[in-house]
Formats: sequence, structure tokens, C-alpha cells
Amino acid sequence: VASRTQLDWSECPTKKKSAKKQKCGRKSKKSDELIQYKLSLIEASNNPGQHGFTLMMIAEEIEEGYAVNCSPSQIKAVISCIKHVMKDTCALACGAMILQVAIEEDVANLDIVREEGAIDLMVECMKFHAGDADVQSSCCIALASYIELAIGDYLAPVPYQPKSAARARQAGGAEAVVTAMKRFPKKRELQECACAALRSIGGDQEAGVERVRNAGGIEVAIAALRNHGKNLKVAEQAFSLLFSLWGEGEMQTCRMFGEAGAIEAIMDTMLMHKMRGELQLKGSILLTVASSTLQNCARLQKHGGVEFVMLTMRNHHDMWALQEVSCKTFANLALLGMPTQDAIRTVGGIDAIESAMKTYGKVARVQEEGCRALHCLANSNPVNTDRILELDGIPKIIGTMKVHRKNVTVQMHGIKALNVLIGVNKASQLLASEADSIKVILAALKAFVRNEEVQKDGTFHLALMADGNPRNRMAIRNAGGIEAIMAAMQALPCQQDVQYAAINALGVLARSDKENQDKIRGAMGIEAIVAAMRAHSTFALLLEAGCAALGHLCESNRENQERVRPEGIKAVITAMRLHKEEADFQRKGSVALESMARGNEENRKKIDGLLADA
Repeated sequence: VASRTQLDWSECPTKKKSAKKQKCGRKSKKSDELIQYKLSLIEASNNPGQHGFTLMMIAEEIEEGYAVNCSPSQIKAVISCIKHVMKDTCALACGAMILQVAIEEDVANLDIVREEGAIDLMVECMKFHAGDADVQSSCCIALASYIELAIGDYLAPVPYQPKSAARARQAGGAEAVVTAMKRFPKKRELQECACAALRSIGGDQEAGVERVRNAGGIEVAIAALRNHGKNLKVAEQAFSLLFSLWGEGEMQTCRMFGEAGAIEAIMDTMLMHKMRGELQLKGSILLTVASSTLQNCARLQKHGGVEFVMLTMRNHHDMWALQEVSCKTFANLALLGMPTQDAIRTVGGIDAIESAMKTYGKVARVQEEGCRALHCLANSNPVNTDRILELDGIPKIIGTMKVHRKNVTVQMHGIKALNVLIGVNKASQLLASEADSIKVILAALKAFVRNEEVQKDGTFHLALMADGNPRNRMAIRNAGGIEAIMAAMQALPCQQDVQYAAINALGVLARSDKENQDKIRGAMGIEAIVAAMRAHSTFALLLEAGCAALGHLCESNRENQERVRPEGIKAVITAMRLHKEEADFQRKGSVALESMARGNEENRKKIDGLLADA
């Protein structure tokens, strides 16, 4: 009884048959009068230390299927008895088991167990019996059970208890468990139980997680994987512990994991359980979070990460969540540069991403990460861009955006991917036009008017589509594109990237297009450009785009020449003064001023006067 842990109860032949009926607590057909009698003896005794053997008999009867049904006073008596028989390792383990079963039968008993000091007692026992692996295992199981974990495969879980976790931390539970794991690295059962206990002790609060990290929780979890990674239960508990310690991917913690060898240990363990879907998902999530730093991406790549992620996607194509995190990992790895981007393409990564997006077209999270991965893989990589185009990437991305038009993340990553693909050549621009990209982008701009990324990349997309294409310029005008660009400028006046992208788009639309020039003037676009140039006078790209846009608006357009005087002229000259050492900037400014003055004597005089003053 002392050596058998409750995590293995479901595998015990005498337990398994009855346990299946015990999803909501232990219910025995046998009478529990004998257990009640023995509990009453402990409760009535003036010398609890005499009842170590009584605890062992109760535990044996529990194994045979008896119910405990402890009263609060009996729970207190059992805890008192454990304190007095602490030197007896067998009685200690049996007492811990009785308390666990009492909690299973009634979660309300957990408050009594905690308040009577049972959690502190388990930590004290671990320290007292530091050289006994069986005691360490029993106490680890008890600590986990008193805080949150399910006990056995068929029993209902105990809801997470933050007060119990805090009590365990205050008693030094994290340090005691880590010490046990370091002392007995080859004890598989202990490593499994200890990982579960550490995860429970850390809890979901940063202070608790930090306590476990500082105690050495990361290192012992990695050691458990290295020593016992072939064991599925150890692997699951260690993965869960690592994930709880990783949190939301905070950079310092990610670096800590990478330096401790977590990436290599996780990958090696996953390879031992290639067809275990749930374990693969946990491990893939850990690798995805780890790859949020370039240093860890490099470690992942060096350890065969590209081929590994590809293998995982192929083996578990039926798991959408695993496809999602694999796409995310590919996107992170692609940030390492062209060699890694090429490696992902070579192993079939682009095709796998496209396949995942096709299979799980209605799963928004797969579409989000799929679009992001395609964007990262195509960025500055012509060969990858060609492969994505061969797979009909543009119409498929636009189709995804139509299906998930209310999902801002899909829209955001979809637009970014389209911009990279369309910027390659005019054929890509035509493909996007045929797939209604203009309407889709305008719908996103209108739906998410306060989202900086959507507005910035959406207006940039309109500029790409309009560049050198009169038909697209007309389509954008007729579909309300100019109004959408103006709305972006009005909604986000302080976001200089949005203002720059919008001004650039207005300039492209106005180039050699009288109708667009007039519509932009009617929408107060000239005033908006001048206001943005004043508000963001230190942003050179915006000033340069503003000069170009004002110049295009005044091309052969008398009304716009009148509207631009005098503030537009002042804005261009001021910008030229700020960047007088930059020849290209001066050239573009001069072209804008010439456009404003051509055929307009008043503008020419105004320009000459301001330049003379300068």
C-alpha cells in the first residue's frame, strides 16, 4: 500500500473494475461500517501515535472498494495521527491516501485538510524522509491532489485551489519537490508525480510560477524528459509543467528555456511518441512559444526543426490545432532569413500550409496562422513567392478573407500576405483583381476602422493595386476607396504609419487621373495631407509621400492648384528645408512645386516668394 501511488490506481486489477463506476466519487456496494469503526477509534484516542497500523488497515480496505465518508472531525483526527506517526513511512503514505479519498468524495473536505495543516505536513514529511523515494512520491501525489489534479483515470478532478497552492508555496513545497527530483533522477514514478505537483504548486499566478522557476523547476522538468522521455506519463506531466512555467512567451523566460536545453529535450521526446496526438500537440505548442525569439529559432533549426515540424504536420493532418501551431512555428522559423525559408519550401512546408488551410477552411485559427506563415515565407523570397502563386495562393487567401470577414486577425495577416505576393509583378496584380481583392480589402477597412495594422496594410494594398493600372484606379474610386482612405486618416491621426500609407495611396490614385484628383479634393484630401505633414514633420517618408501626393493632385488640375495655395505650398517647402541635404527628396519636392505652379501665375509667385525668404 505504501509504495502504490494513486496515479496508478486505475491500473490495479482490484481497483480497475470498481473505479469505472466512480466518476463522481467513490461508491461501494460494501458496507463502510468497518472503516467508520476504525476512524472512530482514531478520533476517540488520546494517543494518535498508536494508530499507525489502523491507518494501514483503512487504506487497504479503500483499495478493496470501501467508501470512507469521513466527517470533519475524523479528517482532523487522521491528520493528527499522521503527525504522530510521521516516522513510519508506510503509515504516512496510507494517511495521505485516506485524505485524498476524502477529498474525492467531497471537495468541501479540502478546506479542512488545508486549514488543519495537511499541506504543510506533507512538505515536512518530504524534508524528514529526504532519502526515501517512496515517501517523496506519496507526498508529491498528495500535494498535487490537495491543489487540483485528478487522481486516477476515472475519478472526478478536484477544482484548482489557489489557497492550497499558496499554502504549499509558503511551506516550501516547490523547493522540497525540486530537491526530491534532483536526489532521485532515475525514479520514474517520482519524476512523474513531482512534475504534477510542481505544476499545481505554481498555479496560474505569476508569483507562483516565478517561485517554481526560481526553485529550479525548468531544469528538473528537462532532466525528467532526458531520463524518462520514453515514458508517456512522464512526458505528459513534464510537458504540462514546462508549459505552465513558460506562461505567455515572455522573452526572458524563452531565453532561459533555450539555454537550459528545453527545445532539444522536447523534440527528442516527441520523436519517441510520434503518433501520440495529444502529446505531439503539447510539444508543438511549446516549440511554437519557444520560437518567439530568434536565438531559439536558431536552436530549433539546428536540431532539425524544419524537418521535424513537417513530419508532425504529415503524421497528424487530422488535428487542426496541431496544424495551426505548426504553421505558426514555420512562420517564426522563416524570420531567420532566406536559407531557412528555402529549407521550409524544400521539405514541402508551403504545400503543407496550403493543405491545412484547405482542409480546415472554416477554422479561423488555422487560417490566421496559415496566412501569417505564407507572408513570412514569401517576404523577400522570389522562389517561395512563385511556389505560393503556383498553388493559387492569391485567390485562396482572398477566399479565406471572405469566409472570415469578421475576424480581424485573418484580415490582418491575409492583407500582409497579399501585399507581398502582389508586389512581385503585374500578373499578380491581375490575379488579385480577378479575385475581387479590392472589394475584400475595402470591406476590411470599413469593418476595422480603428485597427492600425488593417488600416495601414489595407491602404497600402490599394496603392499596389492602383499603381500603373487605370482600370483598378477607377474600380477603387467607384467602390468607395477614396472615402475609406480618408476615414483611415481621420480615425488614426496620431499613427504615422497609417498616415504615410494613406497619403501614398492618395498620391498613386491621383497620378494622371482627373476624376480621382477631383474626388480627393472633394473629400478634403488635400487638407488632410497638409495636416499630416505638419503633425508628423519628423517622419521623412511621410513628408516625401506628401510632396509626391500634392504634386500628383495638381497635375493639369487648376482647381487643385487653387486649393493647395498657400498651405500646401508651404508644407512642401518646409519639408524640403528639413531635408535639404537629401538630393532625392529635393528632386521630388521640386517636381511637386513645378506641378503646383505650371500654368498658375499666382502659385508661381507664392513659391518664388517663399523660396526667396528661405
